[in-house]
Amino acid sequence: MPRPDEALKEFLGDDKVYAAVFNGYFFNGKNVIDSENLERADTAYAKSVTANTKIEKINKYRDNVRKTSLGYFVILAIEDQDKIHYAMPIRKMLYDVLGYSTEVTALGNIQDNRTWTVDEKLSKVAKGTKVTPIVTVVLYTGEAKWDGPRTLHDMMDISEELRPFVPDYPLYVIDIGHDENLTFPNDALEELRVTLSAIYADTADQNETEIDGSIMALAGILAGDYKLYKAANYDGRQRMCKVLEARDERIRREYEEEKQRMCKVLQERDERIRREYEEEKQRMCKVLEERDERIRREYEEKQKVLQERDEKIRREYEEERRENKKKIEEKDAEIELLRARIAELEKQK
Repeated sequence: MPRPDEALKEFLGDDKVYAAVFNGYFFNGKNVIDSENLERADTAYAKSVTANTKIEKINKYRDNVRKTSLGYFVILAIEDQDKIHYAMPIRKMLYDVLGYSTEVTALGNIQDNRTWTVDEKLSKVAKGTKVTPIVTVVLYTGEAKWDGPRTLHDMMDISEELRPFVPDYPLYVIDIGHDENLTFPNDALEELRVTLSAIYADTADQNETEIDGSIMALAGILAGDYKLYKAANYDGRQRMCKVLEARDERIRREYEEEKQRMCKVLQERDERIRREYEEEKQRMCKVLEERDERIRREYEEKQKVLQERDEKIRREYEEERRENKKKIEEKDAEIELLRARIAELEKQK
């Protein structure tokens, strides 16, 4: 989906739409700004600003700029805005001042300064130089109703005594999605206003107004509704509610598709978990079997060692018992010999 600022710039690229913004807001639909007399203007304003000893380069860009001739040149600038900017009066004032400053510099550069007075040289511009008036409006397309400041004074805590001496600076805000008293002398721009108003008021699904498909698509972009953007038919006109029905049907289908996709993902996940569980189970069984086999072998080896030890002890015991028996028998024989000797000695007495 295109970005809102890019889509709106393309929409305002139509000079008839551009002129209708100003004719609807400032002149109650009267064709004061003629679209055929609009000229493209440079959208970049740059000015070197000296602050003490520091030079700062400020580059500010207008979103849309045109020129027209009403006995003099008027620069008409539109700032696209989809979020509320609570410092917009100062931002607008800065843009306009940079525009005037840039034009004064440009005029001074093309003027013949050879006959300038000292004052003109100090001013870097000839006496009587006229600059082009700048009229700036903020075209706000956001969902929330504009509650930001509309003048420079709105941003100040200022006493009534001081107020007359502090210059004010107005901010012209077109809240296209909420201003019910506003109409535009251009079908495309008016349809965009009606569509955004219905979407933000949550009544679009009941609105029978026929809207061009490209306008519905643009409204979807500005409202951040991707499904509405996709449902809009660029080639024809449809009732607003029908486009919303198509959008809701697309949402339902995509929901069902996403639901089926998620179910498939979950099934695949569960199957993968089951396989991994079975593989892990088999692996663990194999590990346990190998462990048990190792324990069995170690046990048998220990048993063998114990049997060999017991057999060795038994053999040593038998050998010792036989030696002891032999020694006893030898002692018994010696005793018998002694007894016989004693007996013979007694007979000799």
